[in-house]
Amino acid sequence: MNRWMALGLVMALGGMAATAQAQGTITDGTDSMVYTPVSTFDATDGPTTQLTVGGALQTYQVWFFVRGAGLAAERPLPAPDTATYVGAVATLGWTNFLGTGLRGTLVYTLASSGPGTAQLGAELTVTNPGATSIAIELFAYVDVDAAGTNLNDSAALVDGFIDVTDATTTIRISGLGSVPDAYQVGPYPTFLRSLQDATPTNLDGSGLPFGPGDFALAVQWGVAVPAAGSLTRGLVLSVAGPAPPSVCGNGIVETGETCDDGFADACGTCNVDCTGGGSGASCGDGVVCPELEACDDGFTDACGSCNVDCMAAGTGSTCGDGSLCMETEACDDGFTDACGTCNADCTAAGTASTCGDGDRCEETEACDDGFTDACGTCNADCTAAGAAATCGDGVVCAETETCDDGFTDACGACNADCTAAGAGSTCGDGDLCDETEACDDGNTSDGDGCSMACEVEVAMDAGVPDAGPTDTDAGTTMDTDAGTVMDTDAGTMMGVDAATTMDPDGGVVIGTDAGGGGTSDGGCSCRAGSSGSPAGGAFAGLIVLGLVLARRRRRA
Repeated sequence: MNRWMALGLVMALGGMAATAQAQGTITDGTDSMVYTPVSTFDATDGPTTQLTVGGALQTYQVWFFVRGAGLAAERPLPAPDTATYVGAVATLGWTNFLGTGLRGTLVYTLASSGPGTAQLGAELTVTNPGATSIAIELFAYVDVDAAGTNLNDSAALVDGFIDVTDATTTIRISGLGSVPDAYQVGPYPTFLRSLQDATPTNLDGSGLPFGPGDFALAVQWGVAVPAAGSLTRGLVLSVAGPAPPSVCGNGIVETGETCDDGFADACGTCNVDCTGGGSGASCGDGVVCPELEACDDGFTDACGSCNVDCMAAGTGSTCGDGSLCMETEACDDGFTDACGTCNADCTAAGTASTCGDGDRCEETEACDDGFTDACGTCNADCTAAGAAATCGDGVVCAETETCDDGFTDACGACNADCTAAGAGSTCGDGDLCDETEACDDGNTSDGDGCSMACEVEVAMDAGVPDAGPTDTDAGTTMDTDAGTVMDTDAGTMMGVDAATTMDPDGGVVIGTDAGGGGTSDGGCSCRAGSSGSPAGGAFAGLIVLGLVLARRRRRA
């Protein structure tokens, strides 16, 4: 009694009353009671207080009747003026029930004490605000449907309590606040009708043992409510049913279980059927153990979809950062291009690089100018800068030169900066083009030291044949007599005078005095140098001397 009253007092003092409402539910753990009022309590029905314990309905009605204070027969309490539901406590209130001038407060309190076990207390407090006491008869009515059925209930008086049983469930009914004056048991709805007719009913302690059948019970107190005072009467229904089937994975260690970590799997702290320890969890095995892991992407690194200890999301991965994230990348060479060791999206090997294709692969090439030679901007194997090109060295550097004829002038096959074809050359224009001309004397005539093809000419003997035994012609060729060598007129050529001879019979050959000077009829422009120079004269003299000696040998 004190426990029920104390619990109701604590809830009331806590100030947690909800707004008044007609219908409501109280709960404790998995057990509950739902109160549903009715506007008229007829002969077969009334307000319901459906108590569910262990997943099964245990009661249909727990209600109160009153007689006296002007009521000739007992009448059920009407729907309450106020109703509040807070946690496991429901409080219903009347300011003047049934016109008796009395006030009433009915408190239902639910307390679960284990699987399939709970207690429901129903306490009615009657308050008399008047100056004189009021005598009344109070009745508490109970319709029990043990274990969720209404036709298989049996009842007996056991140790001063009424026990109602149905197969595996027992509901014990006892007085609260005071032992009732009387009780009576009967089948529903016949017994209920006797409390609702116009004839007063006084309970006679009959009806036990009962059943099986649809059990109904009423208890009666004859009381006098003191002036400006109150009194409390009520019942306690103690339900002791079978424990509900154990549910492995609900986080509650139930019958047949040694553990329950809230999950029905083999990992964690409890195994799949809650009969022993679990296998724990292994971060990185790719199997999420929800008890211990938030995620598991199959790896124990910080990247990917899960972090290193499987407790939070990973950092993902960035292709091209040079850090391989095995969850999402097949490779990562530090670049996001298709070449090198990894492709552009890090999903497969990259394409090999080719030095000289003009497409630089940063992973493997320092440069690539599109050529595989040592010149230009890149060397032959694309590992360093190339050697600069030198126009006029005769070597074409394809990167920077279109041609190179070995010269840095505008004529010939290449122009002065090796960027285009040269202007060629014109023999006889007096402009020597080293690439294509040995000489250019400004004309295209032969016999003047520079031929019509701009090639250097060698002088021949124009003297009279001597009397030598082997000279049979009368011409003027390579003769050392008095005739003038290499000159057909009276002029002096290559410094030849009558005093200078290289012929035993007195002919004049290649005189070396100061006469004439090295040209004939205007002179010859030759690459060998001026005919007036000592080196040029000596060279010409050696040529003529060779021819003379050869001729002497023929004569001999």
